[in-house]
Amino acid sequence: MIISFVKEDVNAYKYNLPPSMCIISATVERKGDWQNALQLAADVLRSKLEPFGEKWKLFLWLKTDSYTSSRFRRNKHIWNNQNLKWLRKDQCILHSHKDNDEEFYSATASVDKTQLESCLDFVRTNKESFLFALNDENKDMDILDSFLSENCSDFEKIVSFFFERNILFIRVFGNFDDKELSLDFFGQEQSLSEMFGDMAK
Repeated sequence: MIISFVKEDVNAYKYNLPPSMCIISATVERKGDWQNALQLAADVLRSKLEPFGEKWKLFLWLKTDSYTSSRFRRNKHIWNNQNLKWLRKDQCILHSHKDNDEEFYSATASVDKTQLESCLDFVRTNKESFLFALNDENKDMDILDSFLSENCSDFEKIVSFFFERNILFIRVFGNFDDKELSLDFFGQEQSLSEMFGDMAK
């Protein structure tokens, strides 16, 4: 498999992103099924986070569909999701939301570095889930969840929101018959310089 790292031009994106944003894309060539590509991508992400110990912590955010049925059913939608069997309840902060006459749940979960392969596989196929890394434990998860719940379909707003707060946003891209799996890192130059060195400058 081939892996490449490229610093992207923020001005080349169709989105209106902060001009000082740094974007680095790590691309893995897929051969056959997704398993090998996911394993290599997980190794890349792990190698970028591990040298900093507890400084950068990885989190997954996701939401359920909206329901008008019972709370029990909504709750089960997360815990009985076959694609989330790798995620333990004690890793999650569960949030309940009302959306007009309907309700939905969201969850913010700390991700163990041994779970990266499963996490990347989930995020690449689920449009209402996001992966991000914090370098400050004091970030308010309730504020993050509230913003993501209201703006989960607006990529531009989400990336800009994270950038302003020095939160590293990681977009996982690769599905169906794509030939590549990519991890796109969106963040402040100083933060990405810690992970990618001079490439981020």
